[in-house]
Amino acid sequence: MSNAQTHLIVGTLTCLTLAFFLYKFVHVNLLVLFAGVVIGIIASEFPDIDHPKSLPRKVLRGLMPALILFIFIYLFFAWRIWTKNFLMISLFFATPFLIIFSYEYFIPKHRRATHKWPGMAMLIAVTIPLASAVGLGITNFLIIASFAVLGFSTHILLDHL
Repeated sequence: MSNAQTHLIVGTLTCLTLAFFLYKFVHVNLLVLFAGVVIGIIASEFPDIDHPKSLPRKVLRGLMPALILFIFIYLFFAWRIWTKNFLMISLFFATPFLIIFSYEYFIPKHRRATHKWPGMAMLIAVTIPLASAVGLGITNFLIIASFAVLGFSTHILLDHL
């Protein structure tokens, strides 16, 4: 079994175990638990995003352009950017293309920043705006963040075995 499969299996099993205990003893909402398990599974693979042939990197490479363009089209209409001046409109449209063409440059070397606490902080920092956009309360966000920390931690522990 490859190392990526081990990370995925162990991350999934630990997140499902945590979800079972939170549902059984704390009575957490099933939708929050489902989101937490999904985030935990993603977090268990996240540290390998810096490896060129890893599954997260391949998925990110494929989804990044579409996701960024979707977000910017949504924001174009939500912020009514067409009512701004020419410089603001130019910067708005230049930003997604700069991100798409330069994100590979900013990914660190393998087993450096993403395999340490800054990687976990980066993962939590990414989930904060997502949680606020969805309208999660602080309690639900902390539950989902605990799944992310658990998934990330299983990856790091398995790498040290």
